[in-house]
Amino acid sequence: MRRRLFDSLADAQSATSFFISEDGVGIWLGTDEESVLAGGQTVVIRRDALYVPTLTRTGQPVPSIVRAKALERAERLGLRERHAAIGYWTLSETGELQEESVDIVLSREPVDRAALEHLAVWLLEAAEQDAVAYEVSGRVEHVRRDA
Repeated sequence: MRRRLFDSLADAQSATSFFISEDGVGIWLGTDEESVLAGGQTVVIRRDALYVPTLTRTGQPVPSIVRAKALERAERLGLRERHAAIGYWTLSETGELQEESVDIVLSREPVDRAALEHLAVWLLEAAEQDAVAYEVSGRVEHVRRDA
């Protein structure tokens, strides 16, 4: 999976309904869609990572104890580097751009994939999420709440 880098929020929003602005990386979208990738600069980033959200699926703050426990468990797993980021998505009904602060905790070296996935599932429930993103070798994956 490659990441399409964007020059601005407006550039990203014109290309996709979801993207990330991450300290140390820039504004990006991880995708295999050639039509999106063809529009600009692309990079390959190899890392394992977990995205720790700040808001629940109802828009309430994730309790600080849950975030602290997620970050502690991630560090024990080997995800010791931390990037501040903002996730953006566009509401389909209004076209309004939404944003949420997240911490991306990562390792440039592989970590135990099963343990990473297990941590993402735990975070899905503990932080009351519809989905939690994580990366394995730079490929963005998601665990989702059953409908």
